[in-house]
Amino acid sequence: MSTYSLSVVTLFLFVLIALAYAFFYRKNHRRAYAIMAYLLVMLLVSTPALQAIATDLNAKYHLGLPTLSELLGFPKTANAASTKVAELMAPLQQTPSQTNALISKCGQGTGADTDGDILTDLDEGCLGTNPYSTDTDFDVLPDNFEVTNFTVGARQWSLNPTKTDSNDDGLNDFIELPSTDVQLTINNVITTVKVGGAPVNANSPSRFDWDNDGVPNVWDDDNDGDGVIDSLDLSPFAVGSQQKEFRVKTQGAGYTGTQYIEVQLQPADLSHLRYGLTAFDWPKDDLGGMRDYEGVGKGLVRLQPFLEVIVNKEAMPRTYAKDYGVALREDIVDSANKYRSFYVGLQPIGNGGAVNAFYSKLAFAPGELNNIDLRARLVWFAQGDSQENISGTIKINSTLLHVYKDEVARVTGLKITKSEQAETLIVGDPNSPQEDRYLAGAAVGMNMFYLARALCPRPQPALAPCKSTPRVSIPLPLREICA
Repeated sequence: MSTYSLSVVTLFLFVLIALAYAFFYRKNHRRAYAIMAYLLVMLLVSTPALQAIATDLNAKYHLGLPTLSELLGFPKTANAASTKVAELMAPLQQTPSQTNALISKCGQGTGADTDGDILTDLDEGCLGTNPYSTDTDFDVLPDNFEVTNFTVGARQWSLNPTKTDSNDDGLNDFIELPSTDVQLTINNVITTVKVGGAPVNANSPSRFDWDNDGVPNVWDDDNDGDGVIDSLDLSPFAVGSQQKEFRVKTQGAGYTGTQYIEVQLQPADLSHLRYGLTAFDWPKDDLGGMRDYEGVGKGLVRLQPFLEVIVNKEAMPRTYAKDYGVALREDIVDSANKYRSFYVGLQPIGNGGAVNAFYSKLAFAPGELNNIDLRARLVWFAQGDSQENISGTIKINSTLLHVYKDEVARVTGLKITKSEQAETLIVGDPNSPQEDRYLAGAAVGMNMFYLARALCPRPQPALAPCKSTPRVSIPLPLREICA
């Protein structure tokens, strides 16, 4: 039987059961309710078990399927090169549990310190850390540092040595800690290194608590206290002041890629954040510019947040205007004829149903990003669905009623990025599919090295020269990478 016929039969049975239930409901609705409740309970109870059975059957089915290499006609046996790679990688793949007794619960282990990090194996068994590694969660913060208490707001705090992000706010602990000296003891050799990359707020008494709310950054969901949680905040360690407009100036002469400007902002009155989510009903009215002949909720008025942007005319973002919802205007806004204006819509962002800020993104093509001089402010469009009576027929027209421009706001996040064409390298050996794990590891390492670090700007007279950081021993041109 084909998939199509099965679908038709299933649909027919579903309709038949629905009709039978409706007929039964009309005869005895109390029993119908009881039957429906019983079926729902059975469905909730049986679904996990059925999913487990399906997963097991699926695994058994795929167990006998040939690999992609076998389907393509390549031999099943690994070649000599693959075998040699496996031999070389074997020592690196070996885990401590293969050579040492695994400590699985508190109370196991001895007073020995196998990894030389000052924490005994017995202590690490109770802490849940790895007694064979000085950094259980591989976050560059040693275990002995993460379990050491520090004081913020008259309370003692420590990190979670088994998680790279102790409070799951989207920022790793290393990023949320200020630069801190850490004593590393490896094989009885003490070494001092600096860890942490968070900025320090001079107005806060604690280096570990940027917004001075008594909760250190590593346990704070909102480091800068601006009401935008860290996982959504473009600038988790900065917040602007309340003002009628903000200004951004960038220099990009000679750059051949695309520049993006992302901004988050909040109105001074936070209740305005929800204005755009509700439509207001216009009362019945057959006169004036906004009309509602029927008066039954069809004459709606909406307030929509927008950014009104004034920019030097050379930087008007015409290329990607349609893609990013930019409404261009060619009005001359200054006597020297140097600037133009445009509008771009703002999107609400938030968490758990709350709206915390507005967000927008602009894109500037290569010919538009030379010396951008941009000023922007929050405005509100009052848009109405006005009715028109044409020979007894009601027609609805969407009309811009007014633009409110006196809203005071603050910038809670600002991000400026650039991107350009990239070259992609695909490496693989169809004769050795088991090498994928090694190639995947190499890909992760190269991505971390080449993509996850900020490129230093070209040295300018007013800037200190950048230091090149050579980290590879293969003949590739070194890139200037910020430490």
